[in-house]
Amino acid sequence: MRTWRWPLSIAALTLVQPCIAWSQQATVVAQPENVNVQVNVASPICLDGGQGHIFDIKVMLGLPTAVRVQIPFDHGTDFSYAIEGTIGEFPGYFGSETFYSLGARASYTLGNNFFGGHFLVNPGIDLQYFGGNESALAGTASVEMLWLSEFNSHLGWELGIDVGIGVGIADFDHHDRAGQVFPVISAFTGLRF
Repeated sequence: MRTWRWPLSIAALTLVQPCIAWSQQATVVAQPENVNVQVNVASPICLDGGQGHIFDIKVMLGLPTAVRVQIPFDHGTDFSYAIEGTIGEFPGYFGSETFYSLGARASYTLGNNFFGGHFLVNPGIDLQYFGGNESALAGTASVEMLWLSEFNSHLGWELGIDVGIGVGIADFDHHDRAGQVFPVISAFTGLRF
């Protein structure tokens, strides 16, 4: 019996030896030296710095009290440019007359992970037409400052303020609105899709 154990041990060692050598070689090959690897993983919640939306709609309370829709026509990871339309009222300045507005607005992401969302600053200009008894044409320049929380790439909630100044350009009913300066200050909330 002893004569059979010796050849079996040699045979087993002969079969195992390449595996031991192979695993030692694999260990050496699998450990590269001085390699720096940087992996950037984008969270699905923070897509495009808040700028990857198709349109947004917001409700504004103050001066003006209005509904605004913005549609971007160009955007990057931290900026976008949009056209906007607004319909509402400027209580106290143009009576209770409805105004219609068309304008352009830029949007810049200044901070990601700002209270779990994005901090955006959006300067813009608008041309407004006030109808009714006090029909007039006015221009406004304002800046939206907002916090945006994105739920996914096509839905976000925003909360902010719009601050600026307006000036009457033309008066159509002789109420002396041309040259009149008025404030723009509203709080708003809205959704981005």
